[in-house]
Amino acid sequence: MQIIYNFMILCRSVALWFTTIVLMSYTYFMIIIASPFLKVFGINDGTIIYTVTKLLLCLGRIKVAIQGFENITADRSCIILSNHTSMLDVFILQRIITKKLNMTWLAKKSLFSIPILGRILKKTGGIPLDRSSIKESYKSIYAMMEMMKRNHTALTIFPEGTRSYSSGQLRPFKKGAFIVALRMNIPIQPISIKGIHKLMPMQKGKWIQRIYPGEINVKIHPPIETGDYENKTAKELSEYVRGIIAAPLAEN
Repeated sequence: MQIIYNFMILCRSVALWFTTIVLMSYTYFMIIIASPFLKVFGINDGTIIYTVTKLLLCLGRIKVAIQGFENITADRSCIILSNHTSMLDVFILQRIITKKLNMTWLAKKSLFSIPILGRILKKTGGIPLDRSSIKESYKSIYAMMEMMKRNHTALTIFPEGTRSYSSGQLRPFKKGAFIVALRMNIPIQPISIKGIHKLMPMQKGKWIQRIYPGEINVKIHPPIETGDYENKTAKELSEYVRGIIAAPLAEN
C-alpha cells in the first residue's frame, strides 16, 4: 500500500508542477503582454498573481488558515519578513499579501535569469541580490525602496537567506533586511508560516519535489512600527523579530 501511495503522490506532484509551468506561462502573458489593456478594466498585476496562486493552492488541495489578517495595513509601504521552508512560501505570501498591498521581492540574482520567472520578477519590481557585491545590492535596494515608499509597496524578504531546516526550525537571521529597515525608517511586518515542511519536505537529489495535500497555518503579527525599533541595532532588531516569527512555529 505504501508503494501505491508513493506512486500516487509522485503522479500528483508531476501534474502540479506541470500545471505550475502552464500557469506561470499564462501569468507571463497576462503581465508582460496583456497588462496595459487589462488595467483599463481595473485588473492589475497583483490581481493576476493573486488569482493564479489561489488556483494553484486549490489544485494542490492545500488549505491556508490565516490568523491576524487585519494586522496588514493597506496603502502604506512596509518590509515583510517571513520564515522560508520551500517554494510554497512564495505562493502563500502572494495569496495573502496582494489582497491588500502591492508586493515585490528581494531575490537571488540568479533567479532573474530563469526564463519566464525572471521576466515576471523584473516586471513586478523584483530586486536582484548580488551576493558577490553586497554594497552594490544595497544601493539598488535603497533606490527601489524610495520609489516603493511613494507607491505603497511591500518588499518581501526571507531573512534566513536560504530555506529553513527540514524540521521547519528557523535558521539564524542575516542582518541585511534589518539594515535596510533602519536605513529607510519603514515598518516591519513579521509573518510566521507553519506546516509547509510537512507538505513539501526538502528532498535532495529528487528531480520531482513531492507536494502533499494538507493545511498550512499563517500568523500575521502586528506590524513593528519605526518608533518601536529606532534605538535598536541591526543585530538587536534581527533577534527581536526572529523571536516573534519563531514563537508560533514552536507551538504544538
